Amino acid sequence: MKIDELNASSHHWWLESDRINKELQTVYGSKSWKTTWPLRKLMQFTKWLFFIPIRLVIWIVRLPKRTIRWLLVKAMAFVLKRPAFKLKTMNWLRNYPSFTAKLQRLAQVRGLVAAQLGATPIPAPPILDSVVTEPVAGNETSNCGAHLPHLTPSAQRIYRELKAAIEEGA
Repeated sequence: MKIDELNASSHHWWLESDRINKELQTVYGSKSWKTTWPLRKLMQFTKWLFFIPIRLVIWIVRLPKRTIRWLLVKAMAFVLKRPAFKLKTMNWLRNYPSFTAKLQRLAQVRGLVAAQLGATPIPAPPILDSVVTEPVAGNETSNCGAHLPHLTPSAQRIYRELKAAIEEGA
């Protein structure tokens, strides 16, 4: 009975959307719609022209943050490639734990370093909370980074979780 009721409701709304679509097509085919085309295009162009300064201001406001982030990523990549310099930098950064945590999260997001045990984890999207995160025994997910070096650490984690979920369901 409930299924029949839902089918009837679905059919009703399908008919309603079809009626509205036909009405819209009638409007699109009318002479007034065709004669007001230049006015609509002029209004679109005016809005686009009006929003150029706003987009420019937003771009200028965000530029320093993007520039600093880009410089930090380049600097971290430079430091991480040089073990002696990395050791000195890590010793210096121990004095600034909150800055170190932010740098570590940025490096993880940008794929410069893999997520470490004991580090502050980046929260996973809510949809992945229901996915099994432990690797299935016997598969090669533990050295996923060796097989997929082109993926970021977060992409490798997602790959491992998906592979484990698929093998668990099989």
